Amino acid sequence: MVGAPVLIFDPRPKTKRSDLFDREEELSRFEESISRRDPLILLLGLRRTGKTSLLLTGLNELKVNYLLVDLRVLEEKLQITRRDIAFLLEKAVVDFLRRTSFKERITKYLEKIEGLRIAGFEVKVDWRTKPYYFISDLFHALNSWAEDTGEYVVVAFDEAQELARAYRVGFDRILSYVYDYLRNISIVLTGSKIGLLYRFLRIGDPEAPLYGRARLEVKLDYFNREMSLEFLRKGFEEQGIAVSENTLEKVVDVLNGVPGWLALYGYYAVRYSVSNDVLERVLREASAVALNELKHFLELRYQARSRYLTILKYLASVEYAVWSEIKRYLESREGVAIDDKTFSRLLKNLVDTGFVEKSSKGYRIADPALKYSLREIVS
Repeated sequence: MVGAPVLIFDPRPKTKRSDLFDREEELSRFEESISRRDPLILLLGLRRTGKTSLLLTGLNELKVNYLLVDLRVLEEKLQITRRDIAFLLEKAVVDFLRRTSFKERITKYLEKIEGLRIAGFEVKVDWRTKPYYFISDLFHALNSWAEDTGEYVVVAFDEAQELARAYRVGFDRILSYVYDYLRNISIVLTGSKIGLLYRFLRIGDPEAPLYGRARLEVKLDYFNREMSLEFLRKGFEEQGIAVSENTLEKVVDVLNGVPGWLALYGYYAVRYSVSNDVLERVLREASAVALNELKHFLELRYQARSRYLTILKYLASVEYAVWSEIKRYLESREGVAIDDKTFSRLLKNLVDTGFVEKSSKGYRIADPALKYSLREIVS
């Protein structure tokens, strides 16, 4: 099967509806919102649920003009500088100009922005320009072009919660202004750290710039067990590979309903073989990724590092645990009493960043790769 297209098992973000599995309802809601020109859309879901795939598929299907700022690389940075913002905006503008059929006309509007230089497909942003003014001018230029030509622009920020650490940029004020006055632009914010994204937008805060402004939310969840099995069945059927139900059941037992990990398993199984070795390889690679994400989280919270790890390692040893059980365990490990407010803040941070999931049953680690890494790797 070497060289065969992988389609549904392609580990890269999808861009076509035919390659997107079981997201019809979410995709329809997203596309309807874009078609209505809703001013603010939140695309939410834990890591590896397919947010970027749904975003790109919807935008490509509707054939709308869009500028996509990929903020995922900022997660690894302890501090976000003006240079970082400038680099990401340069890339976003270059990609936008390469995609659009209106390059020359749009360039005339963009060239008026102070701190932006365009030569062909080379774009340079002067990082010394204050990001607040530059980004505001960028939105204005895009809106003016769209208004003058009868077009429409979607500006999407992938993993938008990272903007909260962009010091003195004032993104929430910029978004509020775009919402109120720039009628030819829709803003899409994706976020896997849903609690942090809500904090960044200051949802529920009457003094927040975006308070009282309607938003549409589209949320992607992990697959349930039957949907996970169907995902694997369909993927292998596309490749003409017969796989026993027992094998599929085992894969889902190990990888749960995480679309990204299931797709990675299918990709390797098609390329190499349907075997336990491939499943173990996927689990090792997925665990390394999950552990690296946890490492970046802990680097920003060094003083409470041991407490976070204690909580996570306990949750990795159980299916679910309630608030009081986790608190008692942490106190027993440290040998001291911990006040409720401090403990609640620790647990909330883990939930807000997507490492822990809260439900009516209690708290749990939903990502099997993170669970595995905490059991086997973290000491």
